Amino acid sequence: FSPNNLLNKAVSNVIASLTFARRFEYNDPRMLKLLDLVLEGLKEEVGLMRQVLEAMPVLRHIPGLCAKLFPRQKAFLVMIDELITEHKMTRDLAQPPRDLTDAFLDEMKEAKGNPESSFNDENLRLVVADLFSA
Repeated sequence: FSPNNLLNKAVSNVIASLTFARRFEYNDPRMLKLLDLVLEGLKEEVGLMRQVLEAMPVLRHIPGLCAKLFPRQKAFLVMIDELITEHKMTRDLAQPPRDLTDAFLDEMKEAKGNPESSFNDENLRLVVADLFSA
């Protein structure tokens, strides 16, 4: 018996609660796909091609190369984008923030027009992705 699968689901639900004020059922297809993309994306991250790109960073500038070499990481970020978009649509500005994403969105609104602010859509995406990947 390996508790890894159950622990991964439990930890992912804690992170989903913190980032999206929601939890997934353990058999939810989105939860299962998210976990699969995280685990497979981590394998891509430590693979040979990642090391080649680290040794020769100029290769990263070849259009579309990273998307072809790391398809699961790309799919994972697309899924994170979908979750963030859904979350934005349910935001009630009259209520206090429900979670990290709402608080980040509030900070983005306050920082609007400040080009030096790190509160932007890309950083929100990366913060949420990093939390799920940790």
